[in-house]
Order: sequence, then structure tokens, then C-alpha cells
Amino acid sequence: MTIFNPYFTTGLPGLTATASNNMARQAQYVQAARDPTAASPFGFNLPSWMGFIISSTAMASNSNRWNYRVQKINLTATPTVVSTNTAVHLDKSAYVGAATDVPAYNLWEYQAQSTGYLADGTPISNIPSGITVQPVRGVVMVYQWLNEQGTVIFVFDRPNGLGGTCS
Repeated sequence: MTIFNPYFTTGLPGLTATASNNMARQAQYVQAARDPTAASPFGFNLPSWMGFIISSTAMASNSNRWNYRVQKINLTATPTVVSTNTAVHLDKSAYVGAATDVPAYNLWEYQAQSTGYLADGTPISNIPSGITVQPVRGVVMVYQWLNEQGTVIFVFDRPNGLGGTCS
């Protein structure tokens, strides 16, 4: 990252060198100390983080959609089991503190209904009898978004699996 650190030996037109340097330092302070959500009215600069899906509950009003609970985690070394290669994230910044789980929504499910198409384009009518759309499991990248009211919405982007037995 390049840091612009001006030092004026003569002032800007109509200003002294001291006043010009003070203005530059104040602008740098404001930029460094600003709230990251203030950079964009739509929250483009909100941080993303690794999350572990700890539960999913089917939405009563929407077939093939789930309400998820996700906990912020760190990935540790490379063991093969989720219970030993993740740890509760200790970062207290952003909108999620350590050991906190939040509601999250899968963007792939936003168009999923009992008829029509899954988000990957699969016609639901082509799914064999006895096979059902399954909720997402495991580790996901969680994105934070501000809605029109300024509330943080947590989303992730993962295709659902299919499970069951063909009849």
C-alpha cells in the first residue's frame, strides 16, 4: 500500500505551509479513523470471515430453504476432522464476537422453492422421487451486508446437496 504523506515547504494558494500541512494531516487522520461501514452506503467494505454452520432449521414458508446459525472460526493446522481443524475465532472486531453464532442465509437458496429450479439451474421436477434438497453443512465464507435499514445481514454462497434413496 502506498502512503501519501505530503510535506509542504510553501503553502497552497492563499495558505501558509503550516496550514497546508495541518490540512493534509487532518485528512489522513479522518481516512485512517473512519468507520468502515461509512465508506459505502451499501456496506461493500464490511469484512468477511470463516464460519462453521452449527445448525440449520427448515423454513416453514419456503420449501428447500433453511435458517442457518453460523459461528466465526479460525482454521488451524491441517487435520482431517472438522472438530480438530477449527477453533472459535478470538477476533472481537466487526459485528461478530468470539463464541457468538449469528443467523445466516444461503444466497443459492434465495430462488429455491418447491417448484421451479434450484439456484444451479437444476429443475426441481428432475429430482428423482425419494431424493430431497439438503441443507448446507461445514465451513463457509460468511459475508456481511447492510440492508436499507442499516442492519447487518450475514450471507454465504454454497450449493445445496441432494440426499435420500431413489424409489
